Amino acid sequence: MAGISAALGAIGITIAVTEYHPPWSSAWFIAGTVLCALGCVFAVWALVLYLARKVADDHWCPDPQAHVVSAGLPPPDAQEWLRPVLREMNGDLRQASAAIEKARGENSYLDVKHQFETGHRWEANSEGIAGLTGPGNLYDILRDAYSHIVRLNGIISGPAITPVPSHDLATALTSIRNAQAAVSTELAELG
Repeated sequence: MAGISAALGAIGITIAVTEYHPPWSSAWFIAGTVLCALGCVFAVWALVLYLARKVADDHWCPDPQAHVVSAGLPPPDAQEWLRPVLREMNGDLRQASAAIEKARGENSYLDVKHQFETGHRWEANSEGIAGLTGPGNLYDILRDAYSHIVRLNGIISGPAITPVPSHDLATALTSIRNAQAAVSTELAELG
């Protein structure tokens, strides 16, 4: 637009200069001057847009999908999302660990029936924990511990009253303690 306006303005001014003496009051000169001024305005506007885009390109994120929060996945600030989740899970793990120790000591599941109910925290956040990056295998450790807790909850919900060797309480306790240690380490790193 700037080039077209300036070219038409130059044509109008040229006609006014060659046909009219003095050319200042002719319609060709006035129209040519206005079109040249519009051409200059269009050129400045094009320069502003070009420079704005150049500056914006330096500040745009190369991966816009990194800013999209999907259901079940942690928000961009994973520390704010992860800290309360891990605290809740740590409480569930402590409760399950204490319940196993009590069941082994008393040789009975009667007083620990409700201590293997972990709530929905694991199911609601397992996908987000699986998507965490960094060293360690927090997801795998937690998944193993929760599979033992769910298995024991199923056993206790049934007719079982006393622990038997097939319930494998020692392996479950080891797995849960490993998960407690991993969660404690992660919470310490989160601050």
